[in-house]
Amino acid sequence: MEGIIRRIIAADLAAQEKLQNAEETSRQVLKQVQLDKVRVEEEVWNTAKHFVEHEKGKLAQQLFAARQEQSRAYAASLVTLEESFAKQRETWRKEILERCLNQE
Repeated sequence: MEGIIRRIIAADLAAQEKLQNAEETSRQVLKQVQLDKVRVEEEVWNTAKHFVEHEKGKLAQQLFAARQEQSRAYAASLVTLEESFAKQRETWRKEILERCLNQE
């Protein structure tokens, strides 16, 4: 009987040790999962930040190009307006003079 009890106690101790090992393994796996989660979140965040910075740079370049184009278009319109005014100036002077003289 004593032998059976010793075997039961030995089996119980072995089972407790396996349980403790399994619990420790489980804790280690959970710890590693948490570390991996933090690492993945950081990688995703860094990738997103890099993407946003890249897109921000592209948009800044597009805005600069659009402003330059707008300035060129404004300058061209101004030149066209000045040329038109210069062409029409003499005609307008004559018309104003004629109207003033005809009203008196």
